[in-house]
Amino acid sequence: CTYRNYFQVYEFNKSANMEDRQFVCQDQSLLLDASAHGAQSYSWQDGTNSTTFLADQPGIYWVDILTPECSYRDSVEVTVVPSEMLDIGEDKLLCTGDTVVLNASTPSALSYQWQDGSTASTLRVGQPGTYTVSVDTRCEVLTDQVEIVAPQKISIPNVFTPNNDGKNDFFELVPLTSDYDVTIVDRSGKQ
Repeated sequence: CTYRNYFQVYEFNKSANMEDRQFVCQDQSLLLDASAHGAQSYSWQDGTNSTTFLADQPGIYWVDILTPECSYRDSVEVTVVPSEMLDIGEDKLLCTGDTVVLNASTPSALSYQWQDGSTASTLRVGQPGTYTVSVDTRCEVLTDQVEIVAPQKISIPNVFTPNNDGKNDFFELVPLTSDYDVTIVDRSGKQ
């Protein structure tokens, strides 16, 4: 006896399609939506039966979806993006002919924008000025700036005569904008 049966296999195109990975900012939650055309029921990993689920912790979330044709599971990994700080450093002194590299690298940065329009995470500078960077992360825009200054030329007298004649009576460093250590010696080199 021979028995023959025919059946047709159809490809099922699931209509719920959550992204494989989603990001949520620290101290915020993410509404996951598994809405599927023709779905009869939903069952999330915690047993709730809604089309949506509020994810407030990092982890893998999944939902079983039942349709008239079949059932399937969709899942998503939720990653929390921590708050970050941006620090491109303290103000810097830049001598003539030197350059300095400013680094704004941030782990969750999506883009960088320097005051001159540059979009790299670092900026090489060779001129005094104020340099500002904005970093767009998944959760916020961070901004920092640094002042690059050239050393001031200091006029140092090579002699002074404190004899109250009005000429070279005082020893001055001009302009005096910082602290300096100065040693004064006589003609024989004694302090």
